[in-house]
Amino acid sequence: MRLPPIGVEVDVPRGRWHELTVECKGNQIRCLLNGQQLFPDLTDNSFTEGRIGFWTKSDSVTHSPTRGSFIPSGILAASSSGS
Repeated sequence: MRLPPIGVEVDVPRGRWHELTVECKGNQIRCLLNGQQLFPDLTDNSFTEGRIGFWTKSDSVTHSPTRGSFIPSGILAASSSGS
């Protein structure tokens, strides 16, 4: 089911590089364009795991290599000190 877009309408100038940041921590999602948050943080319980993908209307955008980092939602393992 597609929902109407949220946030403000933004003019994205052609011929310039732009930085899109998507931060996902648990069910909290924050998106920034060129370091500016254009709509409020989102809470989405639809997915508990998965991957991220990119989609553009009419395939009009190219992108440079993508960087990602993983922040676990909980402690994965406990370490013990050998004191």
